[in-house]
Amino acid sequence: MSFGQKLKAPFKTYKGLISLMFFYELILVMFLSTFSKPMIDRFGEALPWLFPLMEMDPARHADRTIMLYHALAIPFVVVIGFIVLDWYAARPFYEAQAKWGLFVGAIVSSIAAIDFAYFSQHWVSHGLFIFGQAITIYAAFILIIAIWPTKNFPTIEDDPLAEKCTIPVSGGKWNLEYLNMALTGVAIIGSAMLGGIAGAAFGQPDQYDATLEADPSPYIWLPRLMETIPRREDHNIGYSYHEMVVAHLHIMLALVSGLVLLLAMRKSNIEESEFEFAGRTWSWYNISHWLYTPGVVILTIGAWLVVTPWDAAHVVINVGAGFLLLVGGIVATWAWVDIARKHLGDKYEDASTIQRVMAQFSDPLKWALFFQLWWVNVVSTFPGVYLAFNLDEESLGDRNFRSPEMIDVEYSFNVGHWHVLGVLIAIMVLMIIADEFNIKGKLRSFVGWTMLIGSIIGFGFTTLYMLREPNEEGLYEFVQDPETDILSRVNIVEPSEYIEFLFLWMDIGIFLMYVATIAVAVKIFFGYFKKEEEIPAKE
Repeated sequence: MSFGQKLKAPFKTYKGLISLMFFYELILVMFLSTFSKPMIDRFGEALPWLFPLMEMDPARHADRTIMLYHALAIPFVVVIGFIVLDWYAARPFYEAQAKWGLFVGAIVSSIAAIDFAYFSQHWVSHGLFIFGQAITIYAAFILIIAIWPTKNFPTIEDDPLAEKCTIPVSGGKWNLEYLNMALTGVAIIGSAMLGGIAGAAFGQPDQYDATLEADPSPYIWLPRLMETIPRREDHNIGYSYHEMVVAHLHIMLALVSGLVLLLAMRKSNIEESEFEFAGRTWSWYNISHWLYTPGVVILTIGAWLVVTPWDAAHVVINVGAGFLLLVGGIVATWAWVDIARKHLGDKYEDASTIQRVMAQFSDPLKWALFFQLWWVNVVSTFPGVYLAFNLDEESLGDRNFRSPEMIDVEYSFNVGHWHVLGVLIAIMVLMIIADEFNIKGKLRSFVGWTMLIGSIIGFGFTTLYMLREPNEEGLYEFVQDPETDILSRVNIVEPSEYIEFLFLWMDIGIFLMYVATIAVAVKIFFGYFKKEEEIPAKE
Protein backbone atom coordinates (compact mmCIF):
# COMPACT_ATOMS: atom_id res chain seq x y z
CA MET A 1 0.00 0.00 0.00
CA SER A 2 1.46 3.35 -1.07
CA PHE A 3 1.70 6.37 1.23
CA GLY A 4 -1.14 8.08 -0.64
CA GLN A 5 -3.36 5.05 -0.25
CA LYS A 6 -2.60 4.93 3.44
CA LEU A 7 -3.68 8.55 3.79
CA LYS A 8 -7.03 7.64 2.25
CA ALA A 9 -7.41 4.36 4.15
CA PRO A 10 -8.65 5.84 7.47
CA PHE A 11 -11.76 7.11 5.72
CA LYS A 12 -12.63 3.60 4.56
CA THR A 13 -12.75 1.81 7.91
CA TYR A 14 -14.23 2.42 11.32
CA LYS A 15 -10.90 1.84 12.98
CA GLY A 16 -9.41 4.50 10.74
CA LEU A 17 -12.19 6.98 11.56
CA ILE A 18 -11.80 6.22 15.26
CA SER A 19 -8.08 6.95 15.02
CA LEU A 20 -8.74 10.23 13.18
CA MET A 21 -11.22 11.40 15.80
CA PHE A 22 -8.87 10.26 18.57
CA PHE A 23 -6.03 12.34 17.17
CA TYR A 24 -8.36 15.29 16.64
CA GLU A 25 -9.47 15.15 20.29
CA LEU A 26 -5.87 14.83 21.48
CA ILE A 27 -4.76 17.84 19.44
CA LEU A 28 -7.74 19.80 20.73
CA VAL A 29 -6.91 18.96 24.35
CA MET A 30 -3.28 19.99 23.81
CA PHE A 31 -4.46 23.26 22.25
CA LEU A 32 -6.85 23.94 25.12
CA SER A 33 -4.09 23.34 27.66
CA THR A 34 -2.36 26.48 26.37
CA PHE A 35 -4.95 28.62 28.15
CA SER A 36 -6.09 26.33 30.93
CA LYS A 37 -6.53 28.40 34.09
CA PRO A 38 -4.68 25.92 36.36
CA MET A 39 -1.86 25.67 33.81
CA ILE A 40 -1.57 29.46 33.54
CA ASP A 41 -1.60 29.84 37.33
CA ARG A 42 1.24 27.34 37.68
CA PHE A 43 3.39 28.08 34.61
CA GLY A 44 2.13 31.29 33.02
CA GLU A 45 4.68 33.64 34.56
CA ALA A 46 7.65 31.34 34.01
CA LEU A 47 6.69 30.16 30.49
CA PRO A 48 4.46 32.84 28.94
CA TRP A 49 5.26 31.67 25.40
CA LEU A 50 3.35 28.45 26.12
CA PHE A 51 0.12 30.37 26.64
CA PRO A 52 -0.57 32.59 23.62
CA LEU A 53 -4.28 32.95 24.45
CA MET A 54 -3.90 34.09 28.04
CA GLU A 55 -5.35 37.54 27.31
CA MET A 56 -9.03 36.74 26.86
CA ASP A 57 -12.09 38.71 27.94
CA PRO A 58 -13.05 37.34 31.37
CA ALA A 59 -16.67 38.40 30.81
CA ARG A 60 -17.02 35.75 28.10
CA HIS A 61 -15.71 32.91 30.25
CA ALA A 62 -19.08 31.11 30.38
CA ASP A 63 -19.54 31.43 26.59
CA ARG A 64 -16.13 29.94 25.90
CA THR A 65 -16.56 27.14 28.42
CA ILE A 66 -19.93 26.05 27.02
CA MET A 67 -18.56 25.94 23.48
CA LEU A 68 -15.46 24.15 24.71
CA TYR A 69 -17.53 21.43 26.38
CA HIS A 70 -19.44 20.78 23.16
CA ALA A 71 -16.30 20.93 21.01
CA LEU A 72 -14.88 18.06 23.07
CA ALA A 73 -18.06 16.11 23.84
CA ILE A 74 -19.56 15.78 20.35
CA PRO A 75 -16.49 14.14 18.72
CA PHE A 76 -16.15 11.92 21.79
CA VAL A 77 -19.71 10.62 21.48
CA VAL A 78 -19.16 10.16 17.74
CA VAL A 79 -16.16 7.92 18.51
CA ILE A 80 -18.52 5.77 20.58
CA GLY A 81 -20.90 5.74 17.61
CA PHE A 82 -18.12 4.46 15.34
CA ILE A 83 -17.30 1.69 17.83
CA VAL A 84 -20.98 0.71 17.88
CA LEU A 85 -21.07 0.55 14.07
CA ASP A 86 -17.85 -1.49 14.08
CA TRP A 87 -18.93 -4.00 16.73
CA TYR A 88 -22.64 -4.33 16.05
CA ALA A 89 -24.56 -5.39 12.95
CA ALA A 90 -26.22 -2.49 11.12
CA ARG A 91 -28.57 -2.32 8.17
CA PRO A 92 -26.34 -1.44 5.16
CA PHE A 93 -28.77 1.09 3.68
CA TYR A 94 -28.53 3.29 6.79
CA GLU A 95 -24.97 2.52 7.87
CA ALA A 96 -23.18 4.82 5.40
CA GLN A 97 -25.51 7.73 6.19
CA ALA A 98 -24.90 7.31 9.91
CA LYS A 99 -21.14 6.99 9.52
CA TRP A 100 -20.57 10.06 7.37
CA GLY A 101 -23.21 12.13 9.12
CA LEU A 102 -21.52 11.51 12.47
CA PHE A 103 -18.07 12.31 11.09
CA VAL A 104 -19.00 15.50 9.22
CA GLY A 105 -21.31 16.74 11.98
CA ALA A 106 -18.68 16.26 14.69
CA ILE A 107 -15.89 18.00 12.79
CA VAL A 108 -18.03 20.94 11.64
CA SER A 109 -19.62 21.58 15.04
CA SER A 110 -16.37 21.19 16.99
CA ILE A 111 -14.21 23.41 14.79
CA ALA A 112 -16.95 26.04 14.56
CA ALA A 113 -17.36 26.01 18.35
CA ILE A 114 -13.65 26.61 18.92
CA ASP A 115 -13.57 29.37 16.33
CA PHE A 116 -16.61 31.10 17.85
CA ALA A 117 -15.26 30.82 21.39
CA TYR A 118 -11.59 31.69 20.93
CA PHE A 119 -10.95 33.28 17.57
CA SER A 120 -13.43 35.03 15.26
CA GLN A 121 -16.32 35.23 17.78
CA HIS A 122 -18.48 35.58 14.66
CA TRP A 123 -22.09 34.43 14.70
CA VAL A 124 -21.55 32.64 11.40
CA SER A 125 -19.35 30.22 13.32
CA HIS A 126 -22.10 29.81 15.88
CA GLY A 127 -24.49 29.02 13.03
CA LEU A 128 -22.08 26.41 11.69
CA PHE A 129 -21.86 24.97 15.19
CA ILE A 130 -25.65 24.53 15.26
CA PHE A 131 -25.57 23.15 11.70
CA GLY A 132 -22.96 20.57 12.68
CA GLN A 133 -25.04 19.57 15.69
CA ALA A 134 -28.09 19.13 13.47
CA ILE A 135 -26.15 16.81 11.15
CA THR A 136 -24.88 14.82 14.12
CA ILE A 137 -28.36 14.41 15.60
CA TYR A 138 -29.75 13.38 12.21
CA ALA A 139 -26.98 10.79 11.88
CA ALA A 140 -27.71 9.57 15.41
CA PHE A 141 -31.34 8.98 14.43
CA ILE A 142 -30.17 7.03 11.39
CA LEU A 143 -27.79 5.00 13.56
CA ILE A 144 -30.66 4.09 15.88
CA ILE A 145 -32.72 2.95 12.90
CA ALA A 146 -29.72 0.99 11.56
CA ILE A 147 -29.37 -1.10 14.73
CA TRP A 148 -32.97 -1.19 16.00
CA PRO A 149 -33.80 -4.87 16.58
CA THR A 150 -36.74 -6.69 15.05
CA LYS A 151 -37.72 -10.35 14.98
CA ASN A 152 -35.65 -10.72 11.79
CA PHE A 153 -32.69 -8.51 12.76
CA PRO A 154 -29.99 -9.13 13.79
CA THR A 155 -29.49 -12.72 12.69
CA ILE A 156 -26.82 -15.19 13.75
CA GLU A 157 -25.02 -14.41 10.48
CA ASP A 158 -25.05 -10.69 11.39
CA ASP A 159 -23.93 -11.17 14.99
CA PRO A 160 -23.07 -14.42 16.83
CA LEU A 161 -24.79 -13.00 19.94
CA ALA A 162 -28.05 -12.26 18.08
CA GLU A 163 -30.05 -14.91 19.95
CA LYS A 164 -28.09 -14.82 23.21
CA CYS A 165 -30.34 -12.36 25.06
CA THR A 166 -33.82 -11.67 23.69
CA ILE A 167 -37.07 -10.11 24.79
CA PRO A 168 -40.42 -11.57 23.65
CA VAL A 169 -42.55 -9.30 21.48
CA SER A 170 -45.62 -9.88 19.38
CA GLY A 171 -44.76 -12.32 16.61
CA GLY A 172 -41.20 -13.09 17.71
CA LYS A 173 -38.23 -11.94 19.80
CA TRP A 174 -36.01 -8.85 19.83
CA ASN A 175 -32.36 -8.78 20.80
CA LEU A 176 -32.18 -6.99 24.15
CA GLU A 177 -28.58 -5.80 23.77
CA TYR A 178 -29.38 -4.01 20.53
CA LEU A 179 -32.56 -2.63 22.07
CA ASN A 180 -30.62 -1.26 25.05
CA MET A 181 -28.12 0.43 22.74
CA ALA A 182 -30.93 1.94 20.66
CA LEU A 183 -32.94 3.06 23.70
CA THR A 184 -29.88 4.80 25.10
CA GLY A 185 -29.47 6.58 21.76
CA VAL A 186 -33.10 7.73 21.83
CA ALA A 187 -32.64 8.99 25.40
CA ILE A 188 -29.48 10.90 24.40
CA ILE A 189 -31.25 12.66 21.53
CA GLY A 190 -34.21 13.54 23.74
CA SER A 191 -31.92 14.81 26.49
CA ALA A 192 -29.95 16.89 23.98
CA MET A 193 -33.20 18.73 23.30
CA LEU A 194 -33.25 19.97 26.91
CA GLY A 195 -30.00 21.82 26.24
CA GLY A 196 -31.24 22.92 22.82
CA ILE A 197 -34.41 24.44 24.22
CA ALA A 198 -32.46 26.26 26.94
CA GLY A 199 -29.98 27.54 24.34
CA ALA A 200 -32.78 28.69 22.03
CA ALA A 201 -34.29 30.74 24.87
CA PHE A 202 -31.01 32.69 25.29
CA GLY A 203 -31.45 36.36 24.40
CA GLN A 204 -35.26 36.25 24.33
CA PRO A 205 -36.39 37.40 27.79
CA ASP A 206 -39.94 38.14 26.61
CA GLN A 207 -40.32 34.44 25.67
CA TYR A 208 -38.06 33.07 28.38
CA ASP A 209 -40.33 32.71 31.39
CA ALA A 210 -43.75 34.21 31.86
CA THR A 211 -43.54 33.68 35.63
CA LEU A 212 -40.46 35.88 36.02
CA GLU A 213 -41.65 39.00 37.82
CA ALA A 214 -38.28 40.51 38.66
CA ASP A 215 -36.69 43.14 36.47
CA PRO A 216 -34.99 41.14 33.66
CA SER A 217 -31.51 42.58 33.97
CA PRO A 218 -29.10 41.73 31.14
CA TYR A 219 -27.14 39.42 33.44
CA ILE A 220 -30.06 37.01 33.70
CA TRP A 221 -29.90 36.24 29.98
CA LEU A 222 -26.20 35.57 29.78
CA PRO A 223 -24.99 32.01 29.14
CA ARG A 224 -24.93 30.14 32.42
CA LEU A 225 -22.58 27.44 33.63
CA MET A 226 -24.26 24.61 35.52
CA GLU A 227 -21.96 24.95 38.51
CA THR A 228 -23.04 28.57 39.11
CA ILE A 229 -26.79 27.92 39.03
CA PRO A 230 -27.56 26.48 42.51
CA ARG A 231 -26.42 29.71 44.24
CA ARG A 232 -28.35 32.15 42.03
CA GLU A 233 -31.28 34.03 43.51
CA ASP A 234 -33.30 33.53 40.32
CA HIS A 235 -32.70 29.77 40.39
CA ASN A 236 -35.89 27.65 40.45
CA ILE A 237 -37.99 30.49 39.02
CA GLY A 238 -40.42 28.87 36.62
CA TYR A 239 -38.63 25.51 36.45
CA SER A 240 -37.38 26.04 32.91
CA TYR A 241 -34.06 27.46 31.77
CA HIS A 242 -31.90 26.68 34.78
CA GLU A 243 -33.33 23.22 35.37
CA MET A 244 -32.86 22.37 31.69
CA VAL A 245 -29.18 23.35 31.89
CA VAL A 246 -28.61 21.25 35.02
CA ALA A 247 -30.61 18.27 33.72
CA HIS A 248 -29.01 18.43 30.26
CA LEU A 249 -25.44 18.22 31.52
CA HIS A 250 -26.07 15.49 34.07
CA ILE A 251 -28.26 13.22 31.96
CA MET A 252 -26.05 13.49 28.87
CA LEU A 253 -23.02 12.49 30.91
CA ALA A 254 -24.94 9.67 32.59
CA LEU A 255 -26.28 8.32 29.29
CA VAL A 256 -22.88 8.45 27.60
CA SER A 257 -21.61 6.52 30.63
CA GLY A 258 -24.36 4.00 29.85
CA LEU A 259 -23.08 3.63 26.30
CA VAL A 260 -19.56 3.05 27.58
CA LEU A 261 -20.93 0.47 30.04
CA LEU A 262 -22.54 -1.41 27.12
CA LEU A 263 -19.23 -1.35 25.22
CA ALA A 264 -17.38 -2.55 28.32
CA MET A 265 -19.93 -5.35 28.61
CA ARG A 266 -19.06 -6.56 25.10
CA LYS A 267 -15.36 -6.27 25.86
CA SER A 268 -15.74 -8.35 29.05
CA ASN A 269 -16.84 -11.59 27.28
CA ILE A 270 -19.68 -11.73 29.79
CA GLU A 271 -21.75 -13.73 27.30
CA GLU A 272 -19.66 -16.73 28.41
CA SER A 273 -20.76 -16.38 32.05
CA GLU A 274 -23.32 -19.18 32.22
CA PHE A 275 -24.05 -20.94 35.52
CA GLU A 276 -26.57 -23.37 36.93
CA PHE A 277 -29.06 -22.30 39.59
CA ALA A 278 -32.37 -23.82 40.71
CA GLY A 279 -32.27 -26.32 37.88
CA ARG A 280 -31.91 -23.64 35.20
CA THR A 281 -29.04 -22.20 33.19
CA TRP A 282 -28.48 -18.51 33.87
CA SER A 283 -26.11 -15.96 32.39
CA TRP A 284 -24.73 -12.75 33.88
CA TYR A 285 -24.92 -11.40 30.33
CA ASN A 286 -28.72 -11.75 30.29
CA ILE A 287 -29.11 -10.55 33.87
CA SER A 288 -27.01 -7.46 33.15
CA HIS A 289 -29.07 -6.47 30.13
CA TRP A 290 -32.36 -7.07 31.93
CA LEU A 291 -31.15 -4.74 34.69
CA TYR A 292 -29.81 -2.16 32.24
CA THR A 293 -33.17 -1.64 30.49
CA PRO A 294 -35.15 -0.30 33.50
CA GLY A 295 -32.06 1.53 34.69
CA VAL A 296 -31.62 3.68 31.60
CA VAL A 297 -35.38 4.29 31.23
CA ILE A 298 -35.90 5.33 34.86
CA LEU A 299 -32.74 7.45 34.89
CA THR A 300 -33.83 9.33 31.77
CA ILE A 301 -37.38 9.93 33.01
CA GLY A 302 -36.02 11.20 36.33
CA ALA A 303 -33.67 13.65 34.62
CA TRP A 304 -36.45 14.98 32.41
CA LEU A 305 -38.63 15.44 35.51
CA VAL A 306 -36.01 17.78 36.97
CA VAL A 307 -37.44 20.57 34.80
CA THR A 308 -40.80 20.20 36.60
CA PRO A 309 -41.66 21.39 40.12
CA TRP A 310 -41.63 17.79 41.41
CA ASP A 311 -39.07 17.63 44.22
CA ALA A 312 -38.74 13.84 44.07
CA ALA A 313 -37.23 13.84 40.56
CA HIS A 314 -33.75 13.22 41.97
CA VAL A 315 -35.05 10.17 43.84
CA VAL A 316 -36.17 8.72 40.50
CA ILE A 317 -32.71 9.43 39.07
CA ASN A 318 -31.06 7.62 41.98
CA VAL A 319 -33.25 4.55 41.44
CA GLY A 320 -32.30 4.37 37.76
CA ALA A 321 -28.63 4.96 38.52
CA GLY A 322 -28.75 2.16 41.09
CA PHE A 323 -29.66 -0.36 38.37
CA LEU A 324 -26.77 0.79 36.17
CA LEU A 325 -24.26 0.74 39.03
CA LEU A 326 -25.29 -2.83 39.79
CA VAL A 327 -24.70 -3.75 36.15
CA GLY A 328 -21.29 -2.09 36.29
CA GLY A 329 -20.33 -4.15 39.34
CA ILE A 330 -21.44 -7.39 37.68
CA VAL A 331 -19.55 -6.62 34.46
CA ALA A 332 -16.34 -5.58 36.26
CA THR A 333 -16.32 -8.63 38.50
CA TRP A 334 -16.91 -11.05 35.64
CA ALA A 335 -14.29 -9.33 33.48
CA TRP A 336 -11.63 -9.83 36.16
CA VAL A 337 -12.63 -13.48 36.45
CA ASP A 338 -12.44 -13.83 32.68
CA ILE A 339 -8.92 -12.36 32.59
CA ALA A 340 -7.80 -14.99 35.12
CA ARG A 341 -9.60 -17.77 33.23
CA LYS A 342 -7.92 -16.84 29.96
CA HIS A 343 -4.49 -16.60 31.62
CA LEU A 344 -4.64 -19.85 33.61
CA GLY A 345 -6.51 -21.88 30.98
CA ASP A 346 -6.99 -25.51 32.07
CA LYS A 347 -5.28 -24.76 35.38
CA TYR A 348 -7.99 -22.31 36.47
CA GLU A 349 -10.25 -24.82 38.24
CA ASP A 350 -7.37 -26.20 40.33
CA ALA A 351 -5.81 -22.81 41.06
CA SER A 352 -5.98 -21.30 44.54
CA THR A 353 -7.79 -18.05 45.28
CA ILE A 354 -4.49 -16.18 45.46
CA GLN A 355 -3.38 -17.62 42.12
CA ARG A 356 -6.68 -16.59 40.53
CA VAL A 357 -6.43 -13.09 41.94
CA MET A 358 -2.83 -12.67 40.78
CA ALA A 359 -3.78 -13.99 37.33
CA GLN A 360 -6.19 -11.08 36.93
CA PHE A 361 -3.21 -8.73 36.72
CA SER A 362 -1.79 -10.61 33.73
CA ASP A 363 -3.55 -8.02 31.55
CA PRO A 364 -3.13 -4.63 33.31
CA LEU A 365 -4.90 -2.76 30.50
CA LYS A 366 -8.12 -4.73 30.81
CA TRP A 367 -7.91 -4.86 34.60
CA ALA A 368 -7.58 -1.06 34.72
CA LEU A 369 -10.47 -0.68 32.28
CA PHE A 370 -12.91 -2.63 34.44
CA PHE A 371 -11.51 -1.23 37.68
CA GLN A 372 -13.06 2.10 36.68
CA LEU A 373 -16.55 0.56 36.98
CA TRP A 374 -15.89 0.14 40.71
CA TRP A 375 -13.74 3.23 41.21
CA VAL A 376 -16.47 5.50 39.79
CA ASN A 377 -18.55 4.77 42.90
CA VAL A 378 -15.78 5.94 45.21
CA VAL A 379 -14.95 9.17 43.36
CA SER A 380 -18.33 10.10 41.88
CA THR A 381 -21.37 8.20 43.14
CA PHE A 382 -20.73 8.15 46.89
CA PRO A 383 -19.49 11.77 47.07
CA GLY A 384 -22.63 12.84 45.17
CA VAL A 385 -24.85 10.99 47.64
CA TYR A 386 -22.89 12.52 50.54
CA LEU A 387 -23.46 16.01 49.16
CA ALA A 388 -27.17 15.30 48.68
CA PHE A 389 -27.45 14.28 52.34
CA ASN A 390 -25.66 17.47 53.47
CA LEU A 391 -27.07 20.02 51.05
CA ASP A 392 -28.85 22.36 53.47
CA GLU A 393 -30.11 22.72 57.02
CA GLU A 394 -32.93 20.27 56.41
CA SER A 395 -30.65 17.52 55.06
CA LEU A 396 -29.89 14.29 56.91
CA GLY A 397 -26.16 14.93 57.35
CA ASP A 398 -24.20 17.14 59.74
CA ARG A 399 -22.80 19.57 57.13
CA ASN A 400 -24.56 22.32 55.23
CA PHE A 401 -23.03 22.84 51.76
CA ARG A 402 -25.38 25.78 51.10
CA SER A 403 -24.17 27.79 54.09
CA PRO A 404 -22.20 30.99 53.28
CA GLU A 405 -18.86 29.63 54.48
CA MET A 406 -19.21 26.57 52.20
CA ILE A 407 -19.78 28.48 48.96
CA ASP A 408 -16.31 27.75 47.55
CA VAL A 409 -16.52 24.09 48.58
CA GLU A 410 -19.90 23.59 46.90
CA TYR A 411 -18.74 25.38 43.77
CA SER A 412 -15.63 23.19 43.59
CA PHE A 413 -17.82 20.12 43.99
CA ASN A 414 -20.20 21.27 41.25
CA VAL A 415 -17.26 21.67 38.87
CA GLY A 416 -15.15 18.70 39.93
CA HIS A 417 -17.87 16.08 40.39
CA TRP A 418 -18.90 15.81 36.75
CA HIS A 419 -15.35 16.47 35.47
CA VAL A 420 -14.20 13.37 37.32
CA LEU A 421 -16.96 11.28 35.75
CA GLY A 422 -16.29 12.76 32.30
CA VAL A 423 -12.57 12.04 32.39
CA LEU A 424 -13.16 8.59 33.87
CA ILE A 425 -15.38 7.46 30.98
CA ALA A 426 -12.95 9.11 28.54
CA ILE A 427 -10.03 7.00 29.77
CA MET A 428 -12.27 3.92 29.63
CA VAL A 429 -12.90 4.58 25.94
CA LEU A 430 -9.18 5.21 25.45
CA MET A 431 -8.36 1.81 26.96
CA ILE A 432 -11.02 0.16 24.78
CA ILE A 433 -9.39 1.79 21.74
CA ALA A 434 -5.94 0.65 22.89
CA ASP A 435 -7.22 -2.91 23.17
CA GLU A 436 -8.92 -2.70 19.76
CA PHE A 437 -5.66 -1.58 18.16
CA ASN A 438 -4.09 -4.67 19.71
CA ILE A 439 -1.42 -2.88 21.73
CA LYS A 440 0.75 -5.63 23.23
CA GLY A 441 3.75 -6.35 25.39
CA LYS A 442 5.47 -3.82 27.61
CA LEU A 443 3.55 -0.89 26.13
CA ARG A 444 0.23 -2.56 26.98
CA SER A 445 1.38 -3.10 30.56
CA PHE A 446 2.72 0.46 30.76
CA VAL A 447 -0.54 1.99 29.55
CA GLY A 448 -2.60 -0.20 31.87
CA TRP A 449 -0.59 0.44 35.02
CA THR A 450 -0.12 4.15 34.25
CA MET A 451 -3.84 4.66 33.66
CA LEU A 452 -4.68 2.70 36.80
CA ILE A 453 -2.26 4.59 39.05
CA GLY A 454 -3.09 7.93 37.41
CA SER A 455 -6.85 7.47 37.87
CA ILE A 456 -6.48 6.40 41.50
CA ILE A 457 -4.24 9.35 42.34
CA GLY A 458 -5.92 11.98 40.15
CA PHE A 459 -9.55 11.17 40.91
CA GLY A 460 -8.89 10.23 44.52
CA PHE A 461 -7.17 13.47 45.49
CA THR A 462 -9.70 15.49 43.47
CA THR A 463 -12.46 13.93 45.56
CA LEU A 464 -10.64 14.83 48.78
CA TYR A 465 -10.31 18.41 47.51
CA MET A 466 -14.02 18.60 46.62
CA LEU A 467 -14.97 17.52 50.17
CA ARG A 468 -12.46 19.73 52.01
CA GLU A 469 -13.28 21.89 55.00
CA PRO A 470 -14.17 25.56 54.35
CA ASN A 471 -11.42 28.19 54.26
CA GLU A 472 -8.66 25.60 53.80
CA GLU A 473 -7.99 27.05 50.37
CA GLY A 474 -7.15 30.39 51.93
CA LEU A 475 -8.57 33.81 51.11
CA TYR A 476 -8.17 35.42 47.72
CA GLU A 477 -9.49 38.10 45.43
CA PHE A 478 -9.49 38.67 41.68
CA VAL A 479 -7.50 41.67 40.40
CA GLN A 480 -7.98 42.97 36.87
CA ASP A 481 -4.95 44.16 34.90
CA PRO A 482 -5.87 47.64 33.52
CA GLU A 483 -3.84 47.07 30.34
CA THR A 484 -4.90 43.52 29.39
CA ASP A 485 -8.21 43.22 31.32
CA ILE A 486 -7.02 39.80 32.51
CA LEU A 487 -8.41 38.69 35.85
CA SER A 488 -5.71 37.22 38.08
CA ARG A 489 -6.30 35.44 41.36
CA VAL A 490 -4.27 37.01 44.18
CA ASN A 491 -3.99 35.14 47.47
CA ILE A 492 -4.60 37.23 50.57
CA VAL A 493 -4.17 34.22 52.83
CA GLU A 494 -2.17 31.38 51.31
CA PRO A 495 -3.83 27.95 50.95
CA SER A 496 -3.05 25.42 53.66
CA GLU A 497 -0.31 22.86 53.17
CA TYR A 498 -3.03 20.22 52.91
CA ILE A 499 -4.56 21.93 49.86
CA GLU A 500 -1.16 22.36 48.21
CA PHE A 501 -0.55 18.66 48.86
CA LEU A 502 -3.87 17.75 47.19
CA PHE A 503 -3.15 19.96 44.17
CA LEU A 504 0.28 18.40 43.72
CA TRP A 505 -1.06 14.86 43.64
CA MET A 506 -4.03 15.83 41.47
CA ASP A 507 -1.54 17.16 38.92
CA ILE A 508 0.57 14.02 39.18
CA GLY A 509 -2.46 11.82 38.52
CA ILE A 510 -3.57 13.91 35.53
CA PHE A 511 -0.01 13.90 34.17
CA LEU A 512 0.16 10.09 34.35
CA MET A 513 -3.12 9.72 32.46
CA TYR A 514 -1.87 12.24 29.91
CA VAL A 515 1.37 10.25 29.44
CA ALA A 516 -0.58 7.02 28.89
CA THR A 517 -2.77 8.78 26.31
CA ILE A 518 0.25 10.09 24.43
CA ALA A 519 1.80 6.60 24.48
CA VAL A 520 -1.32 5.11 22.86
CA ALA A 521 -1.40 7.92 20.28
CA VAL A 522 2.26 7.42 19.32
CA LYS A 523 1.79 3.66 18.97
CA ILE A 524 -1.31 4.03 16.81
CA PHE A 525 0.29 6.70 14.63
CA PHE A 526 3.55 4.91 13.89
CA GLY A 527 1.97 1.47 13.84
CA TYR A 528 -0.58 2.64 11.34
CA PHE A 529 2.03 3.71 8.82
CA LYS A 530 4.12 0.56 9.34
CA LYS A 531 1.61 -2.27 9.16
CA GLU A 532 -1.39 -2.72 6.94
CA GLU A 533 -3.00 -5.10 9.41
CA GLU A 534 -3.52 -2.21 11.82
CA ILE A 535 -6.56 -1.36 9.69
CA PRO A 536 -9.44 -3.85 10.02
CA ALA A 537 -11.51 -5.26 7.19
CA LYS A 538 -14.94 -3.92 8.14
CA GLU A 539 -15.88 -0.89 6.06
